[in-house]
Amino acid sequence: MFQKIDKGLAAAEIWFMVIGIAVMGVIMAMEVFFRLFLSALTWSEELAKYIFVWVVFIGMSYGIGKGLHIRLELLEEKLPRKIARILSLICDVFCIAIFVSLFWPSLEYLTFQCTQKAATIPVHMGYVAAVMPVSLILCVIRMVLDIGKLMKGGAE
Repeated sequence: MFQKIDKGLAAAEIWFMVIGIAVMGVIMAMEVFFRLFLSALTWSEELAKYIFVWVVFIGMSYGIGKGLHIRLELLEEKLPRKIARILSLICDVFCIAIFVSLFWPSLEYLTFQCTQKAATIPVHMGYVAAVMPVSLILCVIRMVLDIGKLMKGGAE
């Protein structure tokens, strides 16, 4: 079950990131074209920046799921397997505590940003700020899945 959820979540995150990066590329190519041959677009940089923010925050969850973030692998390799698993479990619980503690401030920030408008596009900044609580929830899910794998006996 953990593996099925993990694969589904990873697929959704990959598609989101691929589409986001592709859209950013198209927007920036349009900006170059318009700047060279017509007049500059006023909204392109801001929209690309907001898409980039979403891609990065969703990428954080994907990186956690794949174990791509910085960690002390040298220490983990030197420890006995059982102790390394216990250390990984402690780290996962610690990360969950951090993500949960950041969730409420992210909701407060989202609430504040919902009253703001973007400078050049007719969008509330709440759509941009919503990525924080969404990504924190995804990161907690990723950590819970990792704990499930560790408890089941699998490594990483």
